[in-house]
Amino acid sequence: MVPRLLVVASVNWEGLSRVPYLFSQAGWVVDIFASPETSLAQSSYISDIHEAVGEPFELVEQLRSFVALHGHEYKKIILADDPLIWEVAKRRREPWARRLLPCAGQDKVIDFLVFKTDFIQGCKEKNIPIPQSFVCESKGQVLQAARTVGFPLVLKQDQGHSGEGVKLI
Repeated sequence: MVPRLLVVASVNWEGLSRVPYLFSQAGWVVDIFASPETSLAQSSYISDIHEAVGEPFELVEQLRSFVALHGHEYKKIILADDPLIWEVAKRRREPWARRLLPCAGQDKVIDFLVFKTDFIQGCKEKNIPIPQSFVCESKGQVLQAARTVGFPLVLKQDQGHSGEGVKLI
C-alpha cells in the first residue's frame, strides 16, 4: 500500500511547492490542506487539495475538524510553515495538536522549536555553536549587548518569519 501524506500550509511560501515533488519521488501519495491560491496548490504532484482559508489561527480550527474526520487516512501529516506550527503549539494540550507537532511532545522541546529565545538558550546549553547572541528584555539590556558586541547588530523578536520582526541596528 502506498503511504499517504498530508502537507498543511497556512502561508503562500513559494519554496513549499517543492515538497509534493520530493515526497512523490520517495513513493508517497501527497495531499495538501491549504488555500488553492498558494504556490503549493499549483504543484502537479498533488493527489488532492483540501481547501483551507483564512489566517493561521483560523486554519488551525479547520485542521482540527479535518484531522478528526480524516487523520486516520494519512501515515504522516506535515505542518509546513512557522505561523502554522506556532498556532498548533498554542494548542499543545490538545492531543490532536500534540500529535502533529514535528518534535517530541515535551513542552521544553516544543518551545525550543517555536521561540527564538528558547532556541538560543538550548543551543548554548548543548554547546552548539551559534553567533554571539543575547536574550534582551529591555532597552538597557540591548544597549549592554551592543557595547559588548559592537555595531552593526541584528535585533530579532522572539517569534517571526521571513524577516518579520528583524531590525538591523
